Amino acid sequence: MPTLGWLTTEREVCMRPLGKAIIFTVIFAVLCTRLAAQTNPVPFISKPLAPSAALPGAQGFTLTVNGAGFVQGSIVNWNGSARVTTFVSPARLTAAILASDLATARSVLVTVLNPFPGGGLSDAVSFGVTTSTTTLSLTRRDVGSSLIIDQPVGMIEGDFSRNGIPNLAVANHQCPPPQLCVLSHSDIAILLEGSPSATEPVTGPSPVSIVSGDFNGDGFLDLVTINEGTISTGATISTLLGKGDGTFEAHADTPIPGGLGPGIVAAGDFNGDGNLDLVMTDPSGISILLGNDNRTFGISASYNTGNLPVFVAVGDFNGDGKLDLAVSDVMANTISILLGNGDGTFQSPVDYSAGPFPENILVADFNHDGKADLAVLDNNSNVSIYLGNGDGTFKTKVDYPAGTANTALSTGDFNGDGIPDLAASDSLCPASLVLQTDR
Repeated sequence: MPTLGWLTTEREVCMRPLGKAIIFTVIFAVLCTRLAAQTNPVPFISKPLAPSAALPGAQGFTLTVNGAGFVQGSIVNWNGSARVTTFVSPARLTAAILASDLATARSVLVTVLNPFPGGGLSDAVSFGVTTSTTTLSLTRRDVGSSLIIDQPVGMIEGDFSRNGIPNLAVANHQCPPPQLCVLSHSDIAILLEGSPSATEPVTGPSPVSIVSGDFNGDGFLDLVTINEGTISTGATISTLLGKGDGTFEAHADTPIPGGLGPGIVAAGDFNGDGNLDLVMTDPSGISILLGNDNRTFGISASYNTGNLPVFVAVGDFNGDGKLDLAVSDVMANTISILLGNGDGTFQSPVDYSAGPFPENILVADFNHDGKADLAVLDNNSNVSIYLGNGDGTFKTKVDYPAGTANTALSTGDFNGDGIPDLAASDSLCPASLVLQTDR
């Protein structure tokens, strides 16, 4: 049977390349399928930008944007216009800012857009093209009336009309008459360039918290409210998708999963799947609500952070490109830090001592060392600064006097010197606003 043996050997030799080709094709197809299945996260920008301000007429420069969820192909937008962007790491991008971008004094909104699949638009951070000043004056101008705003409980800034000018979305706890609202529902007053919009999008019953973000990955900012609901509906989540012109689609209401009550909410892509997620305070801690493609949210985990958590802030505290959380507890007088694992779960909380009844938390780089810091407002006339070590831990707090009955805290570059400042409201102070300027 020598001939047969020769034929068999020849067939084996001929089949080997074909078999290898089939195996290679299968492997290639599997890899392509896995790559196609991968989605880009929704990006997140940490405050402040570096630098955070420039003089009018200055030369072009390289802008550093720190945050989380950056990918190859992330684009830094300057008032909605793309700039040449370099990917440094999942926590850092740089962008080439042109001299023409700095020609006139103005406030610019910087965002990051991640490409499809997944991806979407980040939060917006202001950049000041302005002359530095050592003095500051504020002029009061009331916007709205009883026909527009009624029992406002939350306010968020965003470029909802995509024209480079910051707008405000104010959540009304009640629907102001004579607005023709759906029975037992409330609404959001959209203030475009200082004037109310023609329409006030309706939300679920009695919102208590509001947050903005690109929840459907179309590059337009959307709104989500957490609502008290009614006896029949229970607490709900309202999602209002933005059209990019200052108007929104009709809200979609879903029950808060797990039977949770309404709480303060923040947003971030905690598991990197391209859908924005929510973190919400509850009576004993926080709950992570992972976002789905169909604008619904499912509870994935809850973490005990003390006796009565009242506020939660999002940032990257250890520079690994994954979002972390800071939670204030008004009864335990602590700040809890939960480092994110990047898959929607978080490490066990680590507590830091706070002043009496801590409430609002802000995340920013107050000493310009490239590490995230915390500012915490308590109800004992103090703003506490926790300087970050860059590894997820923080130094002992330093207190600054801020008033007698503090209620809210905000940050921005109020004097145009490129250094973040703080503004704290005081419900018992005649001036009503206390400014903490970092010099």
